[in-house]
Amino acid sequence: MHKSRNWILGIVGGLLTLALVALVSINLLGQTSTANAAPAAQAAQTAPAKPDQAKVQAKVGELNELLGTFRKGLASRLNVTEEQLATAVGGALSDTTGQLVKDGKLTQDQATRLSAIATELFKGISVPPSPVLIAQFMGLMPFDLAQLRQVESDVAQVLKLQTSELEAKVKAGQSLSEIATAQGVELQKVKDTLLSSSKTQLDASVKAGKLTQLQADQAYKYAPKLIDKLVDLKPGSHKN
Repeated sequence: MHKSRNWILGIVGGLLTLALVALVSINLLGQTSTANAAPAAQAAQTAPAKPDQAKVQAKVGELNELLGTFRKGLASRLNVTEEQLATAVGGALSDTTGQLVKDGKLTQDQATRLSAIATELFKGISVPPSPVLIAQFMGLMPFDLAQLRQVESDVAQVLKLQTSELEAKVKAGQSLSEIATAQGVELQKVKDTLLSSSKTQLDASVKAGKLTQLQADQAYKYAPKLIDKLVDLKPGSHKN
C-alpha cells in the first residue's frame, strides 16, 4: 500500500514541479520572436526528423498486446474475469487515493482524476491520447492561465516594463538577469518577486482546492532553486 501511495505521489509531484516551472516561465521563455524567424527556420531544417507515425502506432500496438496478455493472465490466476479484474483495480486505486486524501497529500479532485487516468491506462495506450485522458491530465495542473499571467505582470512591474516589453526582450534572446542589469534593477529583487508571486498563486490554488497545503509547501520549498536557474535561461539555451 505504501509503495502504491508513493507511486501516485510521485506522479503528482512531477506535475507540480512542471507546473511551477511553467508558473514562472510560460510567458518569459516560451517562444521565439519574428525577429528570430530565420534562425528558427534553419534550426527546424537541422532538427531530427519526426518519428514515423506508422512505427509509433506499431509499437503502441505491441505494448497493448502485451498489456492485454498480462490482464488475461492475471485474471486467470486470480480466477476472475477481466471485467472483474478491472473493477478490482479501480477499487484498489480509489482506496489508495482515498487514504491519500485523508492524509492531506491529495485533494479529492486530484484523487478522482488520478484514479480515472490509471484506470484508462490499464485498459490500453492510445496515440494520440484520447481527449478524455488529456482533459484528466490537464485537470491536474494547479495553475490557470490567469495565474500565470499575473506572475508575468509582477515580474514586468519590478523590471519597470510593460508585460509586452518584457516578452519582446526575452523573445529577442535576453535572460531575466540581463534584462535586470539593463533596467538598473537588482537581480535579487527579480528573484524575490518571482518567489513571492509564486507563493501568492500557490496559496490561491490551495484555497481553490487545486492543491493541498502540503503540496503547496513542497513546491514553495523547491521554488528558489528553480528560480535561480530560470533567471539565467534564454530561449533555446536548454538545447543540447
